[in-house]
Amino acid sequence: MCEENARCLAQVDAHYDTCFDSNYDMGGRRTSPTLDIDGLMMCINDQGEEVFAFVEYDEEPEQW
Repeated sequence: MCEENARCLAQVDAHYDTCFDSNYDMGGRRTSPTLDIDGLMMCINDQGEEVFAFVEYDEEPEQW
């Protein structure tokens, strides 16, 4: 997530588990598990300094 950015790595290391748990849904009998990656990164940002930036699209981008 952070490559070699020490500030980012320290913040992710400190908050990843808690933020992962709050943004992971195990799914159910007929639904697969999901991870809200945007929520995970926002949670990590909210715990300290902003280390991740977000780009918002007006509509879904076409498949890469």
